Amino acid sequence: RKTAIFFYEITDFLGDAELKSIMSDGYNAYVFISNELKSGRFKDTVHQVCMSHAKNKFVKASNQGGEPTAERFSEILKEFFMRDRKYDDAGLTPKERFQERQSLETK
Repeated sequence: RKTAIFFYEITDFLGDAELKSIMSDGYNAYVFISNELKSGRFKDTVHQVCMSHAKNKFVKASNQGGEPTAERFSEILKEFFMRDRKYDDAGLTPKERFQERQSLETK
């Protein structure tokens, strides 16, 4: 089950919670999250950027900046999402999905 939580003041929101990772959409104003997570009790927490938002940034760099490398990454991520939809349609278990994601073709 996936849960999305929106917040602005991370340390106030988290209180004394322990985190292994936290994900944001990559908005530049969230840079402070990484700085807060590097301190004290959050030093072992990994800050991840949402893959869908990352893909959109590559699309924007390709369309607006004409960056060919960005277009390539955008296509790779598009394929990644298409594969995930196939896994959903096939009803794969988490273990089967993991195995598919670790295949030679995916790597």
